[in-house]
Amino acid sequence: PVPSGAKLLPAESDEFSTDQLAPTWTTFNERRSHWNLADGYLTVKTQDGDVFEERTDLDNLFLQYAPKGDFTITTGVDFTPKENYQHASLYVWQDHNNYAKLALCYDDGLRLEAAREVGGAYAKKLADAKDERHLRIRKTGDTLTFHVSADGRAWRQLEATFDVKFHDLKVGIAAGSPAAEAAEAKFDFFRIEPAVAQAGR
Repeated sequence: PVPSGAKLLPAESDEFSTDQLAPTWTTFNERRSHWNLADGYLTVKTQDGDVFEERTDLDNLFLQYAPKGDFTITTGVDFTPKENYQHASLYVWQDHNNYAKLALCYDDGLRLEAAREVGGAYAKKLADAKDERHLRIRKTGDTLTFHVSADGRAWRQLEATFDVKFHDLKVGIAAGSPAAEAAEAKFDFFRIEPAVAQAGR
């Protein structure tokens, strides 16, 4: 709940270049001993937690209020999962039962997982990961598309496309290792680009 009269700060890009998070971030289920900012990275030590159907115990979920309209969110992450369910993820978020994510994860191999949960029902599409460590979600109307890149310049779009009608959107990042050993995910940046209407339209 937001206090009456409180001003909601819209999402902004963060290069994680200082020892403080931008004031636009809110950290849900914060476990402060398991994340830090240093050397240009937001480093998260994953814990046994997740958001998946009835499970809502993912630690250190970093969220910002999304802008109205269409937008693109992008992150870069240094992460090498080695056990099933370990993941570092980029989120478009309404609540614990309604969200979409793009994850670098381990699912019987190194995978890219585009997923959405609506009303507590989870669906995913997997693709083999190559050298991609840049993750991107693009919102156009109610449609979400998912893109990955090895260098942040050349992108490939995954086959997954989800149509969702979320509201009160937030955007953000998190990493977890449900039922697996702890791992370390180093997020290099988080960037958001609101869509700009073309002149005359």
